[in-house]
Amino acid sequence: MPRYHFHAADGSQFRDEEGEELPGVAEARAVALDVLTEILPSRADDFWREGVFTVSVKEGTGRLVVVLTTTATVDPGRSAQEPPGSQAVVTNSGSAGRRRTGR
Repeated sequence: MPRYHFHAADGSQFRDEEGEELPGVAEARAVALDVLTEILPSRADDFWREGVFTVSVKEGTGRLVVVLTTTATVDPGRSAQEPPGSQAVVTNSGSAGRRRTGR
């Protein structure tokens, strides 16, 4: 089975040196979503500051197989004191995009 490495970035780089053996790319994509949903909440401050969080998946050979990127764009017309969730549009590339405004 091929080994896949799941690297994350939000202004800081997190390299997966160990990787995980999986049957194929479909399973690696599913794990990439798991990595995103597990790590992003604990990196919320960095995410809102940087505006982007990326999970890249590489085979053990170094070949890039998928990049999953989540971005947040803060509305510059709103007050900086408003909570981030009330002034952002969040989009996901690499999967079906979702728009979220307000709370």
